[in-house]
Amino acid sequence: MRKLQTICLAILLLLNSCGDNVQTEKDEHPEIPDFPEFKDRVFQSKNISTIKITLGKTVRYKEKDYYFKYVIKDDALYIMTFFADTEFPEIVLNDNYTVDLIIITNKDLVKKHIRWSDGDFDINLSVDEDHNVTAGKRKYLIKTNYEKFDEVEGLHRDPSETPVDFKSWQSRPQEQVENLDYFHRFSSAITASDGNITGGANHPWGYQYSPVYLIYYELTYKNKIGLTKINYERMNAPLFIKLHDEIYYITYEEDYVGIENGFKKYLINKIED
Repeated sequence: MRKLQTICLAILLLLNSCGDNVQTEKDEHPEIPDFPEFKDRVFQSKNISTIKITLGKTVRYKEKDYYFKYVIKDDALYIMTFFADTEFPEIVLNDNYTVDLIIITNKDLVKKHIRWSDGDFDINLSVDEDHNVTAGKRKYLIKTNYEKFDEVEGLHRDPSETPVDFKSWQSRPQEQVENLDYFHRFSSAITASDGNITGGANHPWGYQYSPVYLIYYELTYKNKIGLTKINYERMNAPLFIKLHDEIYYITYEEDYVGIENGFKKYLINKIED
């Protein structure tokens, strides 16, 4: 107990010795709304589908347990999520996976949401030239409007491929948005700071503060220009997907109610004019 107290005291002294020297600024453009809203409602957000997993107490504290993959093929978007109470989702074990497959084609005219459980799940997601979809060990057939599937034996995933966790994808949120052709950053403000312990191994311990930005974006889309902003103190970057002349984006949310109940969910949305 005394050792723990000593460690906590050392951490407090470390934090106190490293002051927060990040200078914060005011919102330069309060008239511009937070994403997904745009100034003057030039663009609007439409929810296409929501994938939600209800949690119990056994999975409450897991950081990386809800994964997704997506494939773009011609005029279609295929999204698969998979969840299991396991620490090693890349290893095929007898865990009970909950799998969701979303298929969006022809500007939302054809949309499927299929959910099933699999005790021996293969995380493969692929689409062939005929638009048949292999998800796990199921091959859904386009000729049946994805109502029926064939069983596929064996592993079809590249062994070097790893699953994607949405929170890991968001580790560099600003760069993910700014690397897109259609989003242009035209201004920013530092609205907060984020502190992290640094050092370890052969390096001295320290505590460093880094700025957290409010970034203003200009979206050029369908011959219109819309203004919005993302406050990275309050929101992680969405995953934007361009499908021909349509823009979709995926966001991730999680929350807990009481001690044992909660949820994790992916929201699939579309930006419309």
